[in-house]
Amino acid sequence: MTMTLSAEGGNLEFASLYHRDGRFIRRDGVFAFSRRDADGGHTVLHMESAADISRAATSSHSRWDWAIANGMNELLVSTKDADNPKSAIPLSALRFSLHPEVTSKDSEIAA
Repeated sequence: MTMTLSAEGGNLEFASLYHRDGRFIRRDGVFAFSRRDADGGHTVLHMESAADISRAATSSHSRWDWAIANGMNELLVSTKDADNPKSAIPLSALRFSLHPEVTSKDSEIAA
């Protein structure tokens, strides 16, 4: 599956937060339910944009339980006006393991 995301002026960069800390990000941007792997890499389980991350990236999200069951232990966030620290994670460094419904819809579109 191919996923292309970019922001005005360049590629997205993400900050890594504890998976329940989305409630502190009261702004628009992109968030990802993610798993920090043993090798230090990040595997995205679900990604979407939101007008208010604090209201969208919560335990009531439709993909939350699936992401927890698949090892979610961090929340990646990218906001347009954020000062990205040296520890920012570029989009190109992420791996993706998305919900089966998402990948099957992409397969249908490609066919």
